[in-house]
Amino acid sequence: MRVVVETPRGASGTGYAFAVCVGHGGHFESVCRPALHRFMRPQDALIAVYDSTSMFEAYDEIFRAATDLANCCGILAIHDDVEVRSDPIAEMSVLAEIADVGLAGALGGAAGTSLAWWREKPERRGLLVDRRKVHDHGGRRHLVDVVDDVVLFVPRPTFESTRFEQTPYRGYEGLGVILSSMVHRAGALVAVGQFDMFHHNDCVGFNNVVDWRWNELAWQLDFFEVDARRRLRSMLQSRLSALVPARIALNRAVAMVRGNAGSPSDGEAQDPAVDSLVERWFRDGKALRGRSRPPFTGSSRPLEVARV
Repeated sequence: MRVVVETPRGASGTGYAFAVCVGHGGHFESVCRPALHRFMRPQDALIAVYDSTSMFEAYDEIFRAATDLANCCGILAIHDDVEVRSDPIAEMSVLAEIADVGLAGALGGAAGTSLAWWREKPERRGLLVDRRKVHDHGGRRHLVDVVDDVVLFVPRPTFESTRFEQTPYRGYEGLGVILSSMVHRAGALVAVGQFDMFHHNDCVGFNNVVDWRWNELAWQLDFFEVDARRRLRSMLQSRLSALVPARIALNRAVAMVRGNAGSPSDGEAQDPAVDSLVERWFRDGKALRGRSRPPFTGSSRPLEVARV
């Protein structure tokens, strides 16, 4: 893994760090980085992590690098295929002044008991545009339970005190939800802010559905009250998570036998064989509603600030 930090260019004053975990699709150099440079000031930094084996590993390095920047009061961490379309610094400044907010994003929701937070459709909040659609769930700032990691604003108290290195999470799935729960556990709030971003992605599919399930089960065991029976079942499912591709293949085979192969799906993967499985996990997680530690609010609500 390689961490490259473009440090502030000698200007005094409080700054921000823009941070990206860089993949191999070429979007960082063609789309993401040029847009960030349009809005970076002399006192701001850019942190890029290359060749990471997991998003959790990469964000630990981002948090460490930002902690070493004495003037950095917050991180704007975005996916490498996100284009910042208008100056985000004013919004970060608003959020940084709200002492109780420990994390903010562009999209989020409430009442979630699954990493598939968006399935709680009435509680979705935020605005983000991608190549497939406009995800418009209201443009106002809201307090929520969890945010998606496509765009994250992380204030200094959070990135100084938060690390994933002693956690069981792996791969590139679910970081936003997991970090939201860590922030709640630390006594801070999670919010959706007002960011103008374009995601050069169809927002379809998972990086790795096996890691998705592994992380979801680990998150539920970490942040929800579960009885001994469910804990044992979750631990067994974790051990068997490598069999998830076989279950997907079985779903496809059943669909072919029934003549349903190629049927449309409104899920994340746009693939019924995958989405039906994720939906089953989502419904199973509903048994944990009201049992989060600390308790989720269960509903999103407007975030009022003195200065906008």
